[in-house]
Amino acid sequence: MDLKYWYLTLRGRIGRQTFWMAIVPLLIASWVVSFIVTRITLSMPGNAIMGALGSGMMMLITAVTLIGIIAVCVKRFHDRNKSGWWMAGLYVVSIAQVAVLATSGMAMTETGPMSLGNLLSAVWFGLVLWLIIELGILKGTDGPNEYGPDPLQDAPANTDADA
Repeated sequence: MDLKYWYLTLRGRIGRQTFWMAIVPLLIASWVVSFIVTRITLSMPGNAIMGALGSGMMMLITAVTLIGIIAVCVKRFHDRNKSGWWMAGLYVVSIAQVAVLATSGMAMTETGPMSLGNLLSAVWFGLVLWLIIELGILKGTDGPNEYGPDPLQDAPANTDADA
């Protein structure tokens, strides 16, 4: 288990089993640390220093998690013989959602299911489902591809679980 390779490099390929072994602990650790920081910050209401410290820590947690997620997903896309740039769609929609929330208040309004925020949320949800299927369920390319050797090439002959 090479954590530096999993979370900090954009080169190479990983199979499905490695994808899940890398992404699940990363998300759980992020949620746990975020929960703890939020609880500590909320326990001292009105304390500007704790509020600023909590915000800074949350930004750091988000950045570290994002770097890890991108690295793991890019390598998994490589195993599917696709460019890591396929991740960009999710981030474009996420940024658009934040922009809508921050500027217009149109997200999740009572104006109906066709408000811009609701539409962006539906698109984001669809992209996340697609990513789960594409990266977590579908088999990788057999043999070497343009992104590197098959990650299962050194695996025992009867192991199809990680492809």
